[in-house]
Amino acid sequence: PIINWLWVRTMQRAAKKLHDRSYKTVKTQNIFSMASMVKCDYFIIFYNKLFRYLCENNTMHKWYMDFNKNKLNNCINVGSIKLDILLRGYSSGDVQKTDSSKINVIYAPHHSFEKKSLNFATFGRDGKFILELAKKYPQTNWIFKPHPRFRHRLLRNKIMTENEYENFLREWKTVGVICEDEDYVHLFETSDLMITDSLSFLAEYLTTQKPLIRLVNQNHYPFNDIGNTIVEGYYSVFSHDELEKVFIDLVLNKNDTKKQTRKDIKDKLFARPLFACEEIYNCMKKDLRIEL
Repeated sequence: PIINWLWVRTMQRAAKKLHDRSYKTVKTQNIFSMASMVKCDYFIIFYNKLFRYLCENNTMHKWYMDFNKNKLNNCINVGSIKLDILLRGYSSGDVQKTDSSKINVIYAPHHSFEKKSLNFATFGRDGKFILELAKKYPQTNWIFKPHPRFRHRLLRNKIMTENEYENFLREWKTVGVICEDEDYVHLFETSDLMITDSLSFLAEYLTTQKPLIRLVNQNHYPFNDIGNTIVEGYYSVFSHDELEKVFIDLVLNKNDTKKQTRKDIKDKLFARPLFACEEIYNCMKKDLRIEL
């Protein structure tokens, strides 16, 4: 995928400066990596200057060690801080449904429209159809949860004009709500189903054990091993006909055939003796040789 080299060079210089001053710099991972990675000088220059790189899973730890020319032993798998919150079931919002008799559906579109990006976005194909789907089934409540970069990328890539997107949002408000809040944990807790073309949400929503319909862009960047494992627990669709068929099966017929698969995947990937925050705490105590 395209890397923001201006940002990369800034991080490289900052890491080198801190390293030269003998500062012990630690980086944690704020996402759960799902896409296959590429070798690049960013990791050679930046990560080798870190005192500790605290990654989120064994796949990323192996990838880092394979591409680490200096073979520094500065990478530790501690788990995902973001998943800590989801696995604990914490939310700062109200966890009660607005209407317990209806099915709460999250539609969460991704931003990667560019051809040389991760290329997961399907909103140009699916956005208006999902709006019509929401209108068609009154037994559902809908939440539109776009990626924070979604609007900018949507307009920059001319998927919609600004007026078209504003019209879409106005129509959406007739069938549901729009959520651009950074705290989306309460949405997960009160939802019954997610429809998305996103990446990190695939891992994060697995913590709820609820079904997810994955909108597939067949030109997307490859998943890593963990990504390929996680999507086995979801319903991947490639067309509008498939989407509505699976939607009816899950929402109306209550036929979730992959429920046990998701449980098995969650137990396999997320079962850890300690939460990530506890692992980081213990790591800092050991590295700094202090009592905290």
